[in-house]
Amino acid sequence: DRSCMKVQYIFKHLDHSDALQDYTQTLLDSCSRFLLKDTKAHVTFSKRQKEFCVEVTVFTKQRAFRSKSFHFD
Repeated sequence: DRSCMKVQYIFKHLDHSDALQDYTQTLLDSCSRFLLKDTKAHVTFSKRQKEFCVEVTVFTKQRAFRSKSFHFD
């Protein structure tokens, strides 16, 4: 059962990865039970030199929640 959360995935300076997108969708599905049904999310995967970044923004009617994480390879 897929969530009602509409997710937009953006890959900057990276090749598109279905596995990464599916893994992220699974994590968002586990969080979506705490949110209202008409929730939207933007997920951005990016790479700059040897630094990888993922930024997740979840939009609800009341507010937006943003998280960003970095990893050096």
